[in-house]
Amino acid sequence: KKRFFSYFKIKKLISKYSINKVFTPYQIALIFPNVQNILMIRNMEPFNYFKYKYDIQNRLRNYLLNKFSKYFLKKADTIVAVSKYSEFFLLGNLEIPKDKIVHIYHGKDVNFSPKIMLNDKNVLKKFSLKSNNYILTVGSLLPYRKLEVIINSYINQTKTFPYLVVAGDGNDKKYKRTIKSLIQKNNLEDRVLLLGNVIKSDLEVLYRNSRIFLTATEVEACPNIAIESMAFGCTIIAANTKPLKEIYSNSAIYFEQDDHKILRENILEILNNIKKREQMSKISRDRADFFSWDKCSYQTYKLLND
Repeated sequence: KKRFFSYFKIKKLISKYSINKVFTPYQIALIFPNVQNILMIRNMEPFNYFKYKYDIQNRLRNYLLNKFSKYFLKKADTIVAVSKYSEFFLLGNLEIPKDKIVHIYHGKDVNFSPKIMLNDKNVLKKFSLKSNNYILTVGSLLPYRKLEVIINSYINQTKTFPYLVVAGDGNDKKYKRTIKSLIQKNNLEDRVLLLGNVIKSDLEVLYRNSRIFLTATEVEACPNIAIESMAFGCTIIAANTKPLKEIYSNSAIYFEQDDHKILRENILEILNNIKKREQMSKISRDRADFFSWDKCSYQTYKLLND
């Protein structure tokens, strides 16, 4: 009902102000006649959900998002792809003509800094942590994030690995049960800390005080966690998936997708190698500078005003 009234309200504004372009920063949108409809592909999960074991609710949600996303993206006159990975999907899987696609990356928050702040100790104390005594992973608890790969790397490593801190939550009950069962089965309750959703200010503290940042996610459009981890100068270990390699480039150490043994070796290699971590931290910060909201804003403005 709300969408129905929005359609006619916007249509009136289009007529009143002679608007010739309507931009919706998502892949499902109202489509208007006689204007250029510009959409943005931001969520790759619905196009890959069938590869993973979701609960019934999330499987249905992704199924519907898949159908609606494909329909509206094909209806759009122009699509903003926030990464080459999403652009290639539009070209290869949806057969969208190349001249209808514009590539614009997201940016980094210029306020993010690796510099340790005075209040960091108090925030870490709240989570029973100290600076540099934990490994961090961030993201929603959903099957495509492959948290189980990271947890498997911890098995039989309780004496050598620091805490694994997981910041993020999700509504897929089946996957959460799988993760909690894996932790309990391997007696990792006191080593793997599931923090759930963490407020932004606390998350910033967790990023910049971590010894290593890990991610194994497989399906992302332009992963914010990747840009954030670089902006905070993290030492990064990532799965060699297409979206992660595109964003991280040379700022991460990569492990073979799903190979928790190689991941474990990578962790052991750099855990106590301060020089290596300092080198990787600088590379991360330099790479993060490539992603700019100013650049993103300018490119978007140019698209809307050409």
